[in-house]
Amino acid sequence: GYSYVWSKTSGGAINITSSTSSSTTFNSSGTNEVIDAYFKCTVTDSGSNVANSSDIYVEITHGTPP
Repeated sequence: GYSYVWSKTSGGAINITSSTSSSTTFNSSGTNEVIDAYFKCTVTDSGSNVANSSDIYVEITHGTPP
């Protein structure tokens, strides 16, 4: 099988709902603002070898931005 690790590498207050799942969702608490952040998902195989690593950009818009 494979193991998954999601981590935030930079950016605003966006949270990962499941940091060890093959898929996850992102959320933040804010009003009338745009929040962005960068995340990395690293996948390792059963031998602890890195099978894949991807950088992901996430932007969340709350309400109507100014």
